Amino acid sequence: GTPESFRQSWEKVQGYAREAGKDPDSLDAGKLMYICVGDDREWCRNNLVEYTHAYYGDQYDVDNNCAFGPPEECAKKIQSFVDAGVKTMILGPSSPNVGQITRIANEVVPLLK
Repeated sequence: GTPESFRQSWEKVQGYAREAGKDPDSLDAGKLMYICVGDDREWCRNNLVEYTHAYYGDQYDVDNNCAFGPPEECAKKIQSFVDAGVKTMILGPSSPNVGQITRIANEVVPLLK
C-alpha cells in the first residue's frame, strides 16, 4: 500500500490498543519492503516484478510496495513509510547478491533520517 494507507492502518491499531487498555507506544510498527538498487530503474522494477509475482501472484503492486532504482529513489520511498509511522523497516533484497546488499547498506541506508 501507500504511506498514507499505512498511517491510517497504524492509527487504527493504536486505537484498538488504547481500547484494550494497552499502551500504543509499546507496539512496534513494522513493514517489509522489497528493494532492488540500480541505475536502470526499469530493470530494477522488472527484477522485483519477477521476484514478487513468483511469491505473491500477479496482483502484487510493485510500484506501491517496493523500492527500486537509484539509491536516492529507494531512500525516498523508504523514508516516506518511516515518516508515516514505520518504526522497524525490513528490507528484502530481490537478489541474494552480495553487491546488492552492499549497495543497500552503503548507498541507501545512509540517506535515511
